[in-house]
Amino acid sequence: MYEELKKIEDELEGEEYFSGGLGYYFICDTVPITWKNVETIKEILIKNKVIGEDDNVELSKIEDPLSDFELISDKWHFSEDIKKGFIDILKEADGYYSYIPDGAYGCVWTIRRLLQKGEELVILEFYISD
Repeated sequence: MYEELKKIEDELEGEEYFSGGLGYYFICDTVPITWKNVETIKEILIKNKVIGEDDNVELSKIEDPLSDFELISDKWHFSEDIKKGFIDILKEADGYYSYIPDGAYGCVWTIRRLLQKGEELVILEFYISD
């Protein structure tokens, strides 16, 4: 799953949508732990400067991943091929989670999701930066 998402990230590099001086980006990273250990996930996010020490990490399962992704895809102006690639991966996933509220964290705006298949966990970050 991570390799497929990394290919999408690589395809998007240099092809990001820009509007009004803002760029719309996507990055992903694998979490080398069991997905059930929220404290370890938090430690990784702090180490990678994704969140601060005082931020809370709470996994919230998104019941309709395709609808959630459709909204992200529209805002990020993904091509139909990129969108299809994400959707194919989402359809095979066992879980799709939000782990901190969407909002501004060191950039203009960010949406963060966790994608789980078996014991594999991948962090998805869709962010807007100037």
